[in-house]
Amino acid sequence: MRKGHLLFSAVQFIFALLVVLLGLFFVGLQEAPSLRYRLSLFFSSPSVSFSGVGYLILACGIFLLVGFCVMYKGRYYQIKMGGGRVHIDSELIQQQVSKYWSQLFPDQASEVKVQITQGQKLHIAFELFPMPEEEREALFVKVEQELGELLRSQLGYTQEFVVSVLLK
Repeated sequence: MRKGHLLFSAVQFIFALLVVLLGLFFVGLQEAPSLRYRLSLFFSSPSVSFSGVGYLILACGIFLLVGFCVMYKGRYYQIKMGGGRVHIDSELIQQQVSKYWSQLFPDQASEVKVQITQGQKLHIAFELFPMPEEEREALFVKVEQELGELLRSQLGYTQEFVVSVLLK
């Protein structure tokens, strides 16, 4: 799991917990008339300034918003060509590889995942139904050749790539 997904899950859990606790507070407030009276006195007091709490909550919200935007920016594969660079979105690579896999096995629905590592190396993960060892080895050789050619011809990717296969 990526660090960003872990952070997102933790923040989502804390936010959900705070919403549940706030709901429980208001449900319990119905049964505590003295607490309601004290809260109404507290909120109606002219000496209480809520701007500090408001600015703190606003800063936390902006921090979370910026963090989520940075965390979910696209991952691109870069090709250095001549004087410029080309950026290819990982979703485009995912579509090409998924299309290839569905053409190879039209009757099998399997998930294909494509990740780009820090060193611009592709990591492709497939799900594969059980098959005999000899057929599997021949399939891997075919996939290596055809997928390598597809990545070279369609996207200009000439580096080696990693293919992980999960047997169902």
